[in-house]
Amino acid sequence: METKISFWTLMDEGGPIMWILLGASVLALAFAVERFIALAVARRRDQRLAAALERRQAIAGGPADWLSLCRKAKGPLARILSSVLETGDVDPSELRSALEGSAYLEIGRLRRGLPVLATTANLAPLLGFFGTVTGMMVSFDAIAGHGLQNPALVAVGIKEALTTTAGGLAVAIPAQLAFNLLLAQIEAIANRIESVGEILLRRLALEGVKAR
Repeated sequence: METKISFWTLMDEGGPIMWILLGASVLALAFAVERFIALAVARRRDQRLAAALERRQAIAGGPADWLSLCRKAKGPLARILSSVLETGDVDPSELRSALEGSAYLEIGRLRRGLPVLATTANLAPLLGFFGTVTGMMVSFDAIAGHGLQNPALVAVGIKEALTTTAGGLAVAIPAQLAFNLLLAQIEAIANRIESVGEILLRRLALEGVKAR
């Protein structure tokens, strides 16, 4: 005969640690969903801007034309390229510094929330293990007080130990997966920024005109 265990039964059997894990999972889920949406929007905007810049270059548009396009666009790539184009006629090393500095800030914004996922993925198994230890302590206390005459008392601690272990892993695995997927998306965006940025720097060197 199958025995179905409800979510609230597991929470009750796992003790206080399970409620901490539940809070951590809700927080990690909120950050993960927000980042997935934000990165998807940023990726689409960057793709559209890169394609538009390629078309502008094909018709020999100048830096002022590119700056106008970047100012109208949104997204990390638009903000980075605008910061470079607004620098104007300066030494190429200063243009590169402007590109790298702006890119550093934008990548930092894209990585917002990732430390929460990383911390959750690392901390959840430890919390689960802590619950395992406290659960085994409950079992040993039951054995010390009543011997093995009442297995139900021992089972309470064992249930708590196993439930928190499973709960910790159930929270950590999705958090680690989300962290890895988001990091891969950020790296893809960073690669696009680097590629388009290098093209822009070379084109500005050839144009030799002020964008501002």
